[in-house]
Amino acid sequence: MDSARTAQTAPGGLVLNREITLPVGTLQLAWDETDWQLDDLCEFGTRQYASRGFLIISRVLGRHLPSSPLVMRNAIKDLARLVPAALPGPALFVGMAETAITLGQGVYEACLDRIGFADSIFLHSTRQLTGNPLLATFSEPHSHASAHAVHRPKDAALINTLSDVRSIVLVDDEVTTGQTFVNLAVALRLHLPALERIDVVSLTDWSGDSAYLARMPLPACSAALLSGRLDWTSGSGR
Repeated sequence: MDSARTAQTAPGGLVLNREITLPVGTLQLAWDETDWQLDDLCEFGTRQYASRGFLIISRVLGRHLPSSPLVMRNAIKDLARLVPAALPGPALFVGMAETAITLGQGVYEACLDRIGFADSIFLHSTRQLTGNPLLATFSEPHSHASAHAVHRPKDAALINTLSDVRSIVLVDDEVTTGQTFVNLAVALRLHLPALERIDVVSLTDWSGDSAYLARMPLPACSAALLSGRLDWTSGSGR
């Protein structure tokens, strides 16, 4: 995760910029100033993958970098506050494997406490097939292991609720292009006949103008603790 950085604050302090030099290339970041600081939310690293040589590593999940439980809880609560209270129910919350499974569960539970959503469901994606029936399969194109699946719940009451789900809330630690969410939403829609709305919530969103939402199969919105734009330039030989 070693990197050289330069930082600049634009006039008015509304947009911040940073260049991060990694061994395999350079990241150019621009983001809107929020209550959450970039360095409190994530770090950047490298990986051996030709099409995307960088990693966005969460500082609040405690998965790859140490994090205070209080910081984790605060991030989850703040993210849950971005889920609209008027979301049509029942809602299906989906945590994205592997990094954001616990994040998704936390957002789901915080929404239960804040809003209600008593008839809603939490599921998560996985790269492991358990032998249980599948609800949907989809692709994460930029990943080294692109195949994902969402298993159907075992509880009969939850299976029945799926046919009434009107909203889905997709939860992840970061968004870059958003294509994975589009792929998942398209796959889920085939099995959720009452679905009306899609929401994406993430710790950081680097999709820029969130143009991916226009490719969703139904009306969609997105929200994040920090939003901006990311441009990646591979180094020589990459």
